[in-house]
Amino acid sequence: MTPHASADLTIKEAAHLAGVAPRRIEKDCEEGIIPRRTSKLWMRKTVAAHVPLPAVAYARAMQSLDGVKMEKKSKRLVWKFLRSSKSDKFGSLELSPGLTLHLEPLVTEVWDRTRVYLETRHEHLAVDPDILGGEPILKGTRITCQSVLGRI
Repeated sequence: MTPHASADLTIKEAAHLAGVAPRRIEKDCEEGIIPRRTSKLWMRKTVAAHVPLPAVAYARAMQSLDGVKMEKKSKRLVWKFLRSSKSDKFGSLELSPGLTLHLEPLVTEVWDRTRVYLETRHEHLAVDPDILGGEPILKGTRITCQSVLGRI
């Protein structure tokens, strides 16, 4: 994977990076395919559900298979394959004789976007208890992340 392989993303972050609705990832968590854990957000005192990084690649791969009915067993195979990948090259996975899933073209773009996001997310945001009571802000300003989100 990447140097950030141990990092987690919130379900909303993973869904946004994969270009899918958060409900799609939540459903896979409920089915027991993607592990979910609840933990404190890195910038706040609130708690949110987090998923491992490969959930982004998995969600994108499953989105590209819309209309294809897959059994839970096959979905778990895809998840295990993506989870155990040791590089940014995903290759192909044979789901059954005659059915091969070529993951490289499906997930490369979102994986690159995820890597860039992880490298930069802490560069632009800060939390300082002395500034606005610890609200997450844009570094070097007193502009809160909430106010930016509200304007969007």
